[in-house]
Amino acid sequence: LMSVVPNLVSKAVHVPKESNGSQFFTVERSFLSQFKKLLRDGSNENGGTAEEIFRYLSIELKKKNGVVRMRVLDIIDYLFTRSCTFRNTVSNNLKIIANAADLMKLGSSVATSHVEDIKTKIIEMVELWDHFYSRSYPSLHVMARYLRETLKLKM
Repeated sequence: LMSVVPNLVSKAVHVPKESNGSQFFTVERSFLSQFKKLLRDGSNENGGTAEEIFRYLSIELKKKNGVVRMRVLDIIDYLFTRSCTFRNTVSNNLKIIANAADLMKLGSSVATSHVEDIKTKIIEMVELWDHFYSRSYPSLHVMARYLRETLKLKM
């Protein structure tokens, strides 16, 4: 099962040459369904599948290519809203997501392209997640407050 994850992540974040506009940032629904199926099939592994998927997505999130980062964020957002085990994993690793737009000031991980798109996407994700899930995941509320109050970002 785990050998499937790196291959699926690689294929899902690959940008087809003929992409343009919003297609550029959006992952095909067939890939999203495959991720969801992996999570569902691996749900009896105590979150191991969710952690594995998140680990490989995190690797891609560190790449300089802004389009790849946007596609990874699309996958993370999709899975976050559909899987409790994935939500648990993400809420324990919010700094990794925030660092994709250098929001945590942890180093020079800023993408070389689409920086504002990435920042906007992360802010929107955290804002929505905070609204819907902060009661169950206090770390989401902490991150949202950090973005609003410390960084003075408009949310």
